[in-house]
Amino acid sequence: MPGRTPSAILSRMSAERCAVRVLLVDDSVAVRERIASLLSTVPGVEVAGQAGDASSAKALLQAGRPDILVLDIDLPGESGIELLRTVKSDAAGPVVIMFTSYAHSQFRRACAEAGADYFFDKSAESDQLVDTLQRLAAGVERKEG
Repeated sequence: MPGRTPSAILSRMSAERCAVRVLLVDDSVAVRERIASLLSTVPGVEVAGQAGDASSAKALLQAGRPDILVLDIDLPGESGIELLRTVKSDAAGPVVIMFTSYAHSQFRRACAEAGADYFFDKSAESDQLVDTLQRLAAGVERKEG
């Protein structure tokens, strides 16, 4: 989809902003805090907010217009995949990184079909999440495919 690559989405950032703004959405406070702590050491990345469910995430997405959304699949109420579909229906929506324990191929496929830009397994790919956010913040990450 033209104009929807992570680099194109991040290029819309205002020139005076020096950090990409990340919204963390996971039902586990401990997971959100762990990710926020990891990201606090990444230059050019700012945690703009945290939500534990899709409803709260929607409010924060609308109010804060983050550049990147780190999203779990298992959320109370609406699932992360449903929220992903909603987010990706907005041409000006953020880059979406799925970060979940549901790393089976059917979930990866469902997220890819719904428009996820990246997909990482919480239990095995935390380093890739941080590395990807570093590259996005530096403006060097290019999604293949």
